[in-house]
Amino acid sequence: MSGVLGSLDRDLAAKQAAKYDPQREAEARTWIETVTGEKIGGNFHESLKNGQLLCK
Repeated sequence: MSGVLGSLDRDLAAKQAAKYDPQREAEARTWIETVTGEKIGGNFHESLKNGQLLCK
């Protein structure tokens, strides 16, 4: 069973990676930094994950 789940995890990760667009991330990063007045550190996803920056 774990082999099936591992395969599913890999498939989902590949699907997510295929949707990633670095240009869209840069645009979103710039917009958020402009609106909040705060710089977003290194990993964009991790910086937004807890929602605190987005609430500002």
